Amino acid sequence: MADRYRATLRPAGKTMRNQIQRIGEARESGVTTLVVAASGLYLRPLLAFRFAHPPLLIPWESITRVDLGQSFWGRPYYDLAVGGLSTIRVGEKAYKEIVRYLGVATPVAA
Repeated sequence: MADRYRATLRPAGKTMRNQIQRIGEARESGVTTLVVAASGLYLRPLLAFRFAHPPLLIPWESITRVDLGQSFWGRPYYDLAVGGLSTIRVGEKAYKEIVRYLGVATPVAA
């Protein structure tokens, strides 16, 4: 995703922490900050992780599908399919901010 969506500037928008649960198969543990902006979904890893993972800005039109799932504890999560490359799993709080920008249909139950 870094080749296609590398960001040079951080857009203005709603900043959220601890809302990304996975990027692809990699589990997140509060490593990535999420910014929901009019221009897209901005992901910025903590400083210690930026050497290997640059900030990304994923335009809304690149999110082609949303799958709804449920954790072991009964909490919903949302898998965002990104340009046929990977998925980003976000929590309900983030999805409520993201959904107004998406051009995809209602989430599909996984």
